[in-house]
Amino acid sequence: MADIEYDLYEEDPASGVPDDPGVAGAVINWAGALVSVGLVVGLAVWGYQLGMRDVGQIPVVRALEGPMREAPEEPGGLDAAHQGLAVNSVQAEGGVDGPADKVILAPPPVELAEEDKPRAALRPPMREEALEEGVAIPAALRLEPAPEHEAPVPLALSPEDEVVRAAVAEAASEAVAVAAEAGESDAVEALPEDVAGPDLSPRPKPRPDVEVAALRNVTDAAAVSAAQSPELDPTEIAPGTRLVQLGAFDDASTARAEWDRLTAAHDDLLEGKSRVIQEAESSGRRFFRLRVAGFKGLDDSRRFCSAMLARDAACIPVTAR
Repeated sequence: MADIEYDLYEEDPASGVPDDPGVAGAVINWAGALVSVGLVVGLAVWGYQLGMRDVGQIPVVRALEGPMREAPEEPGGLDAAHQGLAVNSVQAEGGVDGPADKVILAPPPVELAEEDKPRAALRPPMREEALEEGVAIPAALRLEPAPEHEAPVPLALSPEDEVVRAAVAEAASEAVAVAAEAGESDAVEALPEDVAGPDLSPRPKPRPDVEVAALRNVTDAAAVSAAQSPELDPTEIAPGTRLVQLGAFDDASTARAEWDRLTAAHDDLLEGKSRVIQEAESSGRRFFRLRVAGFKGLDDSRRFCSAMLARDAACIPVTAR
């Protein structure tokens, strides 16, 4: 193998990079180094000063000139209702005041306006003094005097009528004589002048429009409907039947009495319904449930309960088990 000679090619001095960078490059390098060192030293000095300032220096607080708050001469506004009460002096002054001649613990009561007062206060009753002085009575309260009827014209009596009249007069005179002898006749005293006569007597209240006989008929009809209401055996009711419970009682007689009362009060709702009294026991206590049967479904029982609740009667839709 032939040896390679490296000295055959010579390097051109003009094509290479100069070995010496020059003065400009040296100045730039030294300037960058000095700036970096200055930044590091400045940060160190600044941090040291921050740490030593809070420790070594004494804080000084300068007071403001004049008061911090000033109350206005005319604050305006309204005084509260609780101001000036004796019960607030302990909290306001920090101690108990001496005995006072007059102690006010609450503000005065609020008076009602003229239109808010009750009707009796707005229209006071008429006094007796006003009646005696001759004050005019309202037309609604004034009673007209009884009309004076003309005396009937006497008619000619037949002989039979004269006989009857004489017999009646004789019997009346005998009755008066017997009463006078027995001491049973009392002298009738005349009314004094100051007693109010028929012109000022109050009229009686009118009777109610509902007759007593009508009320008696309604009560009898309710009693008959209550007696005709059938009672079902709870064991014969199929499971799933829709019922309505009206209450729970200690015994069966009380439950039946409550059914009679409800039937009399709500005959229109309980018409055509059957009574069910079911015995039950809970926590060792025996009671009787009063229930109603005869509903087509859940909606029918709910409508019934809604109507009963609207009349302030207890009602709960249930299902037979």
